Amino acid sequence: MPAAPATSDVGEDLLEGLAETRARTLALAAAISDADLERQIDPLMSPLVWDLAHIAAYEDLWLVHRHADVPLLHADLAATYDAFETPRAVRGEVELLDTAGALQYLAGCGRPRGRPRHPRARAPA
Repeated sequence: MPAAPATSDVGEDLLEGLAETRARTLALAAAISDADLERQIDPLMSPLVWDLAHIAAYEDLWLVHRHADVPLLHADLAATYDAFETPRAVRGEVELLDTAGALQYLAGCGRPRGRPRHPRARAPA
């Protein structure tokens, strides 16, 4: 049976996986016009720009705020991009970040800020 990877290896693998996934997501979004990213095609679907900011909000909440005990980057946006607080049917009606704002939010979440709560909880490099 292979030995379990060291905690730092697991953390590095997770960070690498998140970076690769983010790059693929951004490449897919880059092929879509801002107008199409910002419109809601059907009440069963979110505007794609909502999903981009949702990724940022949840990364900020779960990886940075809850894990590293760092204040939220945009606490004022937390409810808007919480799937339980803002159901799909109304996401096209509420004020959302535009494409540039969502991408800026996403970029800000990937930057280390503050000091981790636990010695093993490291901010991404």
